[in-house]
Amino acid sequence: MDGQPKGFFKSSRGLKQGDPLLPALFIIAAEVLSRSQKELMRKKEFKLFAMPRGSPKINHLAFVEDMVIMCKVDLHTLQLVTSTLDRYERVSSQKINKEKSVLYLHGRVSNGVVVMAEVATGILRREFSFNYLGCPIFYMRKKKVYYQQLMNRISNKIQA
Repeated sequence: MDGQPKGFFKSSRGLKQGDPLLPALFIIAAEVLSRSQKELMRKKEFKLFAMPRGSPKINHLAFVEDMVIMCKVDLHTLQLVTSTLDRYERVSSQKINKEKSVLYLHGRVSNGVVVMAEVATGILRREFSFNYLGCPIFYMRKKKVYYQQLMNRISNKIQA
Protein backbone atom coordinates (compact mmCIF):
# COMPACT_ATOMS: atom_id res chain seq x y z
CA MET A 1 0.00 0.00 0.00
CA ASP A 2 1.45 3.36 -0.99
CA GLY A 3 4.58 1.58 -2.24
CA GLN A 4 5.06 -0.43 0.98
CA PRO A 5 4.29 -4.10 1.65
CA LYS A 6 1.15 -4.45 3.77
CA GLY A 7 0.14 -7.98 4.94
CA PHE A 8 -2.26 -10.27 3.06
CA PHE A 9 -5.66 -9.57 1.56
CA LYS A 10 -8.58 -11.98 1.91
CA SER A 11 -9.98 -13.45 -1.29
CA SER A 12 -13.76 -13.63 -1.29
CA ARG A 13 -14.55 -15.04 -4.74
CA GLY A 14 -11.93 -17.74 -5.38
CA LEU A 15 -11.38 -19.35 -8.79
CA LYS A 16 -14.30 -20.03 -11.09
CA GLN A 17 -14.62 -22.33 -14.08
CA GLY A 18 -13.07 -20.69 -17.15
CA ASP A 19 -10.66 -18.59 -15.11
CA PRO A 20 -7.55 -18.02 -17.29
CA LEU A 21 -5.34 -18.92 -14.32
CA LEU A 22 -6.77 -22.47 -13.96
CA PRO A 23 -4.72 -24.24 -16.68
CA ALA A 24 -1.47 -22.93 -15.20
CA LEU A 25 -2.49 -24.01 -11.69
CA PHE A 26 -3.49 -27.46 -12.98
CA ILE A 27 -0.11 -27.89 -14.70
CA ILE A 28 1.72 -26.87 -11.52
CA ALA A 29 -0.32 -29.33 -9.44
CA ALA A 30 0.24 -32.13 -11.98
CA GLU A 31 3.97 -31.42 -11.93
CA VAL A 32 4.01 -31.64 -8.12
CA LEU A 33 2.32 -35.05 -8.29
CA SER A 34 4.68 -36.27 -11.01
CA ARG A 35 7.78 -35.14 -9.10
CA SER A 36 6.54 -36.75 -5.90
CA GLN A 37 6.12 -40.04 -7.81
CA LYS A 38 9.66 -39.72 -9.23
CA GLU A 39 10.96 -39.06 -5.73
CA LEU A 40 9.65 -42.47 -4.63
CA MET A 41 12.20 -44.17 -6.91
CA ARG A 42 15.03 -42.72 -4.80
CA LYS A 43 13.80 -44.57 -1.71
CA LYS A 44 15.39 -47.97 -1.29
CA GLU A 45 12.14 -49.36 0.20
CA PHE A 46 10.28 -48.60 -3.05
CA LYS A 47 10.19 -51.62 -5.35
CA LEU A 48 10.00 -50.82 -9.06
CA PHE A 49 7.77 -52.63 -11.52
CA ALA A 50 9.87 -55.18 -13.44
CA MET A 51 10.94 -53.78 -16.81
CA PRO A 52 13.06 -55.39 -19.55
CA ARG A 53 16.81 -54.90 -19.25
CA GLY A 54 17.94 -51.63 -20.78
CA SER A 55 14.50 -50.01 -20.42
CA PRO A 56 14.27 -46.63 -18.77
CA LYS A 57 13.27 -46.85 -15.11
CA ILE A 58 9.81 -45.33 -14.78
CA ASN A 59 7.15 -45.63 -12.13
CA HIS A 60 4.36 -43.58 -13.67
CA LEU A 61 2.90 -42.24 -16.90
CA ALA A 62 0.70 -39.17 -16.89
CA PHE A 63 -1.56 -37.48 -19.42
CA VAL A 64 -3.84 -34.57 -18.46
CA GLU A 65 -5.76 -35.79 -15.37
CA ASP A 66 -4.91 -39.50 -15.79
CA MET A 67 -1.96 -41.24 -14.21
CA VAL A 68 -0.76 -44.83 -14.41
CA ILE A 69 1.43 -45.75 -11.43
CA MET A 70 3.60 -48.86 -11.77
CA CYS A 71 5.23 -50.67 -8.86
CA LYS A 72 5.65 -54.11 -7.36
CA VAL A 73 2.79 -55.48 -5.28
CA ASP A 74 4.67 -55.12 -2.02
CA LEU A 75 2.91 -53.84 1.10
CA HIS A 76 5.57 -51.24 1.95
CA THR A 77 5.76 -50.03 -1.67
CA LEU A 78 1.96 -49.68 -1.87
CA GLN A 79 1.96 -47.78 1.42
CA LEU A 80 4.61 -45.39 0.05
CA VAL A 81 2.52 -44.75 -3.09
CA THR A 82 -0.66 -44.30 -1.05
CA SER A 83 0.99 -41.91 1.42
CA THR A 84 2.39 -39.88 -1.49
CA LEU A 85 -1.09 -39.61 -3.02
CA ASP A 86 -2.62 -38.73 0.37
CA ARG A 87 -0.01 -35.99 0.86
CA TYR A 88 -0.79 -34.65 -2.63
CA GLU A 89 -4.51 -34.53 -1.76
CA ARG A 90 -3.81 -32.55 1.42
CA VAL A 91 -1.46 -30.09 -0.27
CA SER A 92 -3.46 -29.54 -3.47
CA SER A 93 -7.03 -29.93 -2.12
CA GLN A 94 -7.66 -32.18 -5.14
CA LYS A 95 -9.20 -35.57 -4.39
CA ILE A 96 -8.20 -38.82 -6.07
CA ASN A 97 -11.36 -40.63 -7.12
CA LYS A 98 -10.77 -44.18 -5.88
CA GLU A 99 -14.06 -45.35 -7.42
CA LYS A 100 -12.64 -44.49 -10.87
CA SER A 101 -9.18 -45.83 -10.00
CA VAL A 102 -8.20 -49.42 -10.76
CA LEU A 103 -5.53 -51.94 -9.74
CA TYR A 104 -4.21 -54.15 -12.52
CA LEU A 105 -2.24 -57.15 -11.29
CA HIS A 106 -0.70 -60.13 -13.06
CA GLY A 107 -3.18 -62.98 -13.50
CA ARG A 108 -1.06 -65.39 -11.43
CA VAL A 109 -1.04 -63.21 -8.31
CA SER A 110 -2.57 -65.03 -5.33
CA ASN A 111 -5.90 -63.95 -3.84
CA GLY A 112 -4.13 -63.03 -0.60
CA VAL A 113 -1.89 -60.56 -2.44
CA VAL A 114 -4.89 -59.12 -4.29
CA VAL A 115 -6.76 -58.55 -1.02
CA MET A 116 -3.64 -57.01 0.58
CA ALA A 117 -3.23 -54.60 -2.37
CA GLU A 118 -6.92 -53.63 -2.35
CA VAL A 119 -6.88 -52.98 1.41
CA ALA A 120 -3.56 -51.07 1.29
CA THR A 121 -4.73 -48.76 -1.50
CA GLY A 122 -8.51 -48.68 -1.11
CA ILE A 123 -8.74 -49.43 -4.85
CA LEU A 124 -10.35 -52.51 -6.42
CA ARG A 125 -8.69 -54.85 -8.93
CA ARG A 126 -9.77 -55.32 -12.55
CA GLU A 127 -8.52 -57.75 -15.17
CA PHE A 128 -6.19 -56.98 -18.09
CA SER A 129 -6.39 -55.92 -20.91
CA PHE A 130 -7.43 -52.27 -20.91
CA ASN A 131 -7.01 -49.27 -23.18
CA TYR A 132 -4.97 -46.23 -22.19
CA LEU A 133 -5.05 -43.25 -24.56
CA GLY A 134 -6.56 -45.53 -27.20
CA CYS A 135 -3.82 -48.18 -27.03
CA PRO A 136 -4.24 -51.65 -25.56
CA ILE A 137 -2.27 -52.43 -22.39
CA PHE A 138 -1.70 -56.10 -21.57
CA TYR A 139 1.00 -58.37 -20.19
CA MET A 140 0.62 -61.65 -22.07
CA ARG A 141 1.04 -62.63 -25.70
CA LYS A 142 -0.30 -60.18 -28.25
CA LYS A 143 -3.80 -61.06 -29.40
CA LYS A 144 -5.63 -59.61 -32.36
CA VAL A 145 -8.69 -58.96 -30.19
CA TYR A 146 -6.65 -56.47 -28.08
CA TYR A 147 -6.09 -54.34 -31.20
CA GLN A 148 -9.53 -54.81 -32.81
CA GLN A 149 -11.02 -51.56 -31.49
CA LEU A 150 -7.96 -49.59 -32.62
CA MET A 151 -7.98 -51.27 -36.06
CA ASN A 152 -11.70 -50.52 -36.46
CA ARG A 153 -11.17 -46.84 -35.67
CA ILE A 154 -8.30 -46.58 -38.14
CA SER A 155 -10.31 -48.44 -40.79
CA ASN A 156 -13.30 -46.11 -40.29
CA LYS A 157 -11.08 -43.04 -40.65
CA ILE A 158 -9.54 -44.39 -43.86
CA GLN A 159 -12.98 -45.17 -45.32
CA ALA A 160 -14.28 -41.73 -44.37
